Amino acid sequence: MSWLESDIVKAEADECTYLRELSEQLLTVADQTGNQEILVEYYHTLYAFLEKQETIYLRIALLAKEEGDESALRLQNKIIGEMISQGMAPYEGVISFLGKSKKDIRKQIVDLTGEDLDLPVDLDYNG
Repeated sequence: MSWLESDIVKAEADECTYLRELSEQLLTVADQTGNQEILVEYYHTLYAFLEKQETIYLRIALLAKEEGDESALRLQNKIIGEMISQGMAPYEGVISFLGKSKKDIRKQIVDLTGEDLDLPVDLDYNG
């Protein structure tokens, strides 16, 4: 069994699908209600989706390049085609496109909330 056929990849793809669908639902609700908190949740979910896409794409690209896996190469080309249909310039790399998209999302979150996403998070729950 190749890495692409593994349960890990299926779980990653399922999580990616879930995040995409959830972000679409959140955007619909945010548009219908005008609720800013839901819009912020949409951006956070969309960001998580792009992070997941980036991780999966990197694994596929490495498999295609290092292993010469034909299935991975076909999947990589399919992903590139989908990214182009989503606005990526044909000469731009997928990782660069996703990085710019994530940067835009971070800016939207900062604009909506005023929070500085680069500040460390205090995880001390004890006080």
